[in-house]
Order: sequence, then structure tokens, then C-alpha cells
Amino acid sequence: MRWLLPFVLLTGLGARAHDADVIYVLVKQGPQPDVLVESVTLTGATLAFLAPLDADGDGLLSQGDLDAKGKALRAGFWDEAPLTAAGQTCALLETKAWLREGFVELQGELRCGEGELRQDFKILRVLPSNYRVVLGSQLDGEGRGRGFAQGSLTTVPVPRPPAPGSWDAGAYRRALEQGLERGLSPEVLAALCALMLALGAWRKGLIAMALLLVAVAVSSGAPLEWWPPSVLMLLIAAACGWKIPPMVVPLLLGAAIGAREGGGGWPVSLGLALGSVLVLVFASPVALALGVMLQRRPKVLRVVRWVPTLVVVAAMASRARLSW
Repeated sequence: MRWLLPFVLLTGLGARAHDADVIYVLVKQGPQPDVLVESVTLTGATLAFLAPLDADGDGLLSQGDLDAKGKALRAGFWDEAPLTAAGQTCALLETKAWLREGFVELQGELRCGEGELRQDFKILRVLPSNYRVVLGSQLDGEGRGRGFAQGSLTTVPVPRPPAPGSWDAGAYRRALEQGLERGLSPEVLAALCALMLALGAWRKGLIAMALLLVAVAVSSGAPLEWWPPSVLMLLIAAACGWKIPPMVVPLLLGAAIGAREGGGGWPVSLGLALGSVLVLVFASPVALALGVMLQRRPKVLRVVRWVPTLVVVAAMASRARLSW
């Protein structure tokens, strides 16, 4: 069973899930000089402590619940986490909420004046004592001197984001790490394996790899709002289990990978694209070599080609459970 080792190594690597007792806050420059955009990621269970969200009474959190409970979210979270500039409260202009894979993302636009930014997370007085707020993305890692609030220490200084279009070394570094973890996620590696196993030929595989990398780089600049990326990866993995895919499939897979957590300024897009491409450049030949080798064992290949599909399903189910 030595032929299974590369596949096990590929699919055994995964991205870190959202910590259930951590709220991540990231402030970016908005569309106007005096407008800031704050993004907050937290689990659905955490949000349930702060606001009544079950609009339809079915006991499950859905996008419809978030849309219907905009006022409750504003009162339960945004009013209880005021952002100030030089002691003056920033005006909350617009709020949005999305149900993501494994967590909820809140976004608010705030108009702030000049001066030091500080935010008082009074929500910590409602949440259990083990909860903390961390300034940064959930993929940044902790312990790097970034601000955090916990317990009775609810107010933290918030670094003012750089002007639009300027180089942000910190954002690039964080995005590069996020891109690496995105490329190592189970869904991405499994869908990649499904594609390369189905092709099973060096010439087709290298062409597919080139198309895939280009699509990842191009689509890392914007999130895929019209279709959940993991669902697209699942459909691709399942299709590859049935037959040899056409060359449009690598482009679709690359778009799904790049658009997952994509978006942001050009330093962020560059970091996301480079991080994922670095992983895929090494993972693709390994998966392709396994596919070429298994072409000589068609009975085994017919079984193995379905394993990536099962991995994607398991990863999606795991992320869904983490949201609660």
C-alpha cells in the first residue's frame, strides 16, 4: 500500500479552525479617507450570547436569520463595542453579516475623525470569562504582540490602517501565511488530488497545473460571492471521480481556491496568491505522479479516485459543526 502514502500526506494537512472562544477583529481603510471598515469573525454560538438571531424559530442559524436580525446584531454587538477616535465615538454607517463556513463574519463601516483609535469591547462583560478579542485575522496566529482584550481589560488601541493603494508589509505577511494555510486545507488538497488522479498523464497534468496556478493567482483578488468555494470543490472532486475532466476544470478549481477568503488590497491579494501557489507547485506534481502510477492499476484507481470526494465532504461537515 505504498502508493497511498503521498495521498495520505497531502490530505492529512489542514487549516486551523476558528477558535470557539476568540473573536477576531480587523480594521481596514474604507472607500473614503474618514471611513473605516471593521470585519469581525466569531462562531454562531458566540453570537448567540450577544443577540437573539433565530428569526424563523427552527433552532438553526441561517443567512436569512442574519438578514432579518440586523437591528439585533447592531444593538447586541456594534453598540456594545464602540470605536473611538481621540475620545470621540465613530459613527456607525452600515452593517452587514454573512454566514461563512464554520463561522460568522460581521462587517461595519464607521466614520472616524483624526486621532488615536481605541475600541471598548463591552461585549466581554456578557460573554464567559474565557473569551477574548484579538486584533487581526483568525489565521494570523497569536502571541505576536497584537492587541487583545479579555476579562476586565476591555479597551484596546486599534492601529489605524494605511491609506488605500500603499504597501502594507504586515498585511502582505499575514496574507502570505493565510495563502499557505488555504493551500494546505483538506478541501483544496483533496480536490487537487481528484483532478490529478483523473488526468493520470504528465502532459495533461502539467497543462492543468499551469491553468490552475494562473486561475488561483487571478481570482485571489476577490471573494467568490456567487458560489461557496467548498461546494464548487466538492462538485469538481465528484466529477473527477467519474471521468477524465476537460481542461476547463482546472480553471474552475483554481477560481474556487483563489476566491476562498480572497479580496482586499493588492498586498493582501499578492500574499494570498503567492502563498497558495507555493503549496500547489509542490503538491500538484506529487498528486500527478500518483495518478500516473495508478494508471497501471485501473481497479485500484477506480476506488482511489473517490477518496478525495469523501475528504471534501468530511471537511465541509467538520466546518459546519464548528459554526455551532
